[in-house]
Amino acid sequence: MPEEWDKSFSCSIVPKDGAEYLTSFLLTVSKPISYWSQIYKIEKDIYVEIKAVKTDNNVLLTISLQTSATLPCFRCLEPATVDVTGTLNYVLTSDKIDEDEEDLDFEVLTIKSWDEKIDLSSLIWEVLVTSLPVRAICSHDCLGLCNHCGANLNNGKCKCEKQNGDPRFDVLRTFIKEK
Repeated sequence: MPEEWDKSFSCSIVPKDGAEYLTSFLLTVSKPISYWSQIYKIEKDIYVEIKAVKTDNNVLLTISLQTSATLPCFRCLEPATVDVTGTLNYVLTSDKIDEDEEDLDFEVLTIKSWDEKIDLSSLIWEVLVTSLPVRAICSHDCLGLCNHCGANLNNGKCKCEKQNGDPRFDVLRTFIKEK
């Protein structure tokens, strides 16, 4: 998580009458992100939207974001830019909620008091990294790399001899020729 992010949230600013509290802002990621052995470069500021609604003894908090990221194409390794959007839901509560149910589409965060400040930066980071794509493709007609010499086939044909399949199966090809 970038150190320059300093966003916090207090449940006391959410209207008690059930009206929705809504705010949005931009965040910057200046360094590439390394996540699951993949390098992501965030191309533009992250647009973050925060929605909060107070219910009985809880605050329902929704964090949504939009940005774009560049990562290597999984076929040719050239840079590929993709849109990144994500949303996660949280329930802020001072009561104990049973989290053992598997069908929950939100995370429960227990707070000590309604005036307590919650660090939104770590929650926004969670939304961002869970929204990053595992792989990207530079174009739908990407030809990828030559399996033999590693040349980028999008830049032209390579000079490799045309191979007729996997050489480990050459023994089986003799059976076909005999028939």
